[in-house]
Amino acid sequence: MLPRALPFAFVTALTLTITNTHAGGWAVVTVENLPEQFVVGKPTTLTFSVRQHGQRLVPGLRAHASANLRDKQIDANAGPGKESGYYTASFTLPEPGQWSISIQSGFGASGLTLMPIEAVAASAVPTPVPIATRGQQLFIAKGCNTCHAHGDSKARPMSPVGVDLTDKRYTDGLLAKILQDPSIVQPTGTWRMPNLNLKPQEISALVAFINKPRTRP
Repeated sequence: MLPRALPFAFVTALTLTITNTHAGGWAVVTVENLPEQFVVGKPTTLTFSVRQHGQRLVPGLRAHASANLRDKQIDANAGPGKESGYYTASFTLPEPGQWSISIQSGFGASGLTLMPIEAVAASAVPTPVPIATRGQQLFIAKGCNTCHAHGDSKARPMSPVGVDLTDKRYTDGLLAKILQDPSIVQPTGTWRMPNLNLKPQEISALVAFINKPRTRP
């Protein structure tokens, strides 16, 4: 059962605080159903959303995606998805390896580059991804790093309007509840965390990554 009011530290920690200096044109890109692996020669479709300032879904953009491995690049224009503000891009990877996938939203310079994802032969046995590593992949893919820093993340925030999540600040249970329903955190002004409709396994992986103990140098 949730308390009647969350402590002020929790309210400020995961609420997006926007000031006039952050009123420019930026957006959060969120990938749906991020694959753990690609299969060589099999078409892959990525679905992603674009939210202006992390809030309003933006339709009608000229988005595109690219997959890169060494000197190879596969490009794919993105078309509209089934819902407004969502887009799909499809490509077929020609060889095994750790492919880097980038998405340009078409909304200013907003976009993201995923952590490398392995492409394997169709006959290969899938290799499970450790849960904290999966959470790190999702931290990028869901756009968390657009607003939040984390010391174990390889990407710097484009618009660092959220708290630095490097250090563990929450119980696993509370963090999971906030990720499932950000509305339980009172917004600052008119801004709040978006509800990304995360699946239970995605929430578990994100909690494992965000709350993973770090060894500082």
